[in-house]
Formats: sequence, structure tokens, C-alpha cells
Amino acid sequence: MEEHSIKKKQISKPSPWVRCTQGSINGIRKELPELVEIKRDNRRVQNIKRTRLFKKYNTEKKEDLNRLIQELKQKVAAKMQRLSRYWKRQNQYYQNKLFMTDYKKFYNQLRQTYSNVKDAPEKGGINIWE
Repeated sequence: MEEHSIKKKQISKPSPWVRCTQGSINGIRKELPELVEIKRDNRRVQNIKRTRLFKKYNTEKKEDLNRLIQELKQKVAAKMQRLSRYWKRQNQYYQNKLFMTDYKKFYNQLRQTYSNVKDAPEKGGINIWE
């Protein structure tokens, strides 16, 4: 009787810096609409939230809110770009490792990712210049 060893796929947790970065992005995304509402002078934002946000970002004037909102949007964009580069690199490491160990599985995986394309149109089927 032959025993086959089955390797269980390990579910990898994101590293601590990724979790921290995602948490800070979520926090900023949660506060941005509240800051926009404060800028519009909407009374839906309670005074407690208003004072907490002003104290957190060290602003006292509503004139500073435009600058603050833009800075926070740029922070979110920069952090998302950093995470995107990290995930792209992780995928590249995984594919390199898979190619070195089992190239058939690698090519099958590539074929599956690009199989979402529907049937190609006929050569004369599309006229883009009209």
C-alpha cells in the first residue's frame, strides 16, 4: 500500500506592517467623509467628533480643512500604492517558486488566468474607423 503525502496549503497571514498599513488606510477613509461634512458646515457631524478630529489633526480653522483633506487623500494613495507594489512582488515570488518546482502547474495557472477572454471577433467583424 502506497502512501501519498498531501501537502496542505498554508494560509498565510499578512505581515504585521501590512495589517498596520491597512488599518491606517481604513481609519483615514473613515475620517475623510466626516472632515468633508465639517468643511460643508453640515450639522450631522456631532460636536464630539468635530472636536476630536480638530484635536487629532491639530487644526482650529476651517480654512485648514482643504489642505488637510488633500493631505489625507495623498496619504491613502501613497499607502495603497505601497501595498500594491508589495502584493505584485509577492505574486512574482510565488510564480518564480512555482516555476522552479512545478512548471506544468505554473503554465496551467497562467492559462487559467487568461482564459477569461471571450471568443475573438472576426477579422472583418469590427470596424473601428467608422
